[in-house]
Amino acid sequence: MQKIISIVSHPRPHKMKIIQLSLPEYHVQDESDFNAIGFQVEEKIGEEFPNKWLAMRGISLADHPGKSADELEQLILEYGTDRYDPDRKGVHHEMDEKFGIELHAVAIKYEESFYCPHYRSKSREGLSALGGFFEDFYHGARLDRGYSLRIDFLLIYDLNKLEVAPMKWTEHGPRFTRLHIEAFEASCFRFKETSRKQEALIGLLHLGK
Repeated sequence: MQKIISIVSHPRPHKMKIIQLSLPEYHVQDESDFNAIGFQVEEKIGEEFPNKWLAMRGISLADHPGKSADELEQLILEYGTDRYDPDRKGVHHEMDEKFGIELHAVAIKYEESFYCPHYRSKSREGLSALGGFFEDFYHGARLDRGYSLRIDFLLIYDLNKLEVAPMKWTEHGPRFTRLHIEAFEASCFRFKETSRKQEALIGLLHLGK
């Protein structure tokens, strides 16, 4: 199910898509079939956002205690981001402040097939690139937090409305860089127009249970 809404609370209204995708087989009680789930989501993104470079961010309701899915959706639409509370500190708060990172996301594009540079090794193996994305939220979150996360929303941004944060990963951790990093190779971004974050957000995909 899909609906297209016009964001009118901003000086420059724009239309964006809100998409519902039911995935009752997706959970984190144990390891789901992330490859199969990833292919389903890739297909939906291809239907809704073809031939366009995007940045995709996954968020979990578990990181927003006390908020229902509807409440969180409304906050995301209002602010253009899930970072609606300046006093709320995320897992990477110190790093984000140091490098001016406003958005952790991966670049994606669907053009005949799904392409995600961050997970290109999965695609080379004939597996779902987004399967790797969902797998990271299952296994990677355990390393950061001690528990797995289920992705409840995918925030879809226009990659052209973002800029790469001046950071690169090294064997000694994150470091400042003056080197040019292609946006489709990056995973840490800033909004080009901080006061117009809503305009960068072009889609919200709700992964229902």
